[in-house]
Amino acid sequence: MKAKMIISLMILLIIVCCSPNEKQHRKIDGAWSLVSYITVSKDTVVGRYVGKDVVGSQIKVWSQNHFVFVGRFIVQDKAKDNYGGGTYTLEGSQYIETILYHKNHQWVNSKPRMLLEIRGDTLYQTWPVNDNWQINKYDYTVEKYVKLK
Repeated sequence: MKAKMIISLMILLIIVCCSPNEKQHRKIDGAWSLVSYITVSKDTVVGRYVGKDVVGSQIKVWSQNHFVFVGRFIVQDKAKDNYGGGTYTLEGSQYIETILYHKNHQWVNSKPRMLLEIRGDTLYQTWPVNDNWQINKYDYTVEKYVKLK
């Protein structure tokens, strides 16, 4: 009887400590490599980065409540660096970054809202979203990352 009660308490503790939000945080932790970055405007792809037209790479790293990214791309024979970082919150698929530093200074102190989805070893960030966490299907960006091992 005592053993069953102890086991039941341990199971309850594991369930409480490993809430879905904590599981999502654990999935995001680590280093991810940008595979593609697509911008859509008025149902037309207006920007495609990493791939056919643009060479380069970017790494994004998450840990607990912080993120950082750094990359370099060659666009029309010119090197373009990209970097930034800050803190984030993640509740389910609702992701908000608080950008503390960024190559483009207008992003500093901004709080972009995004939808974040992890499928296996692939992570998708879609933004911007409105206050109801809805994407404007005529104006959005999707960043696709693959987890580094």
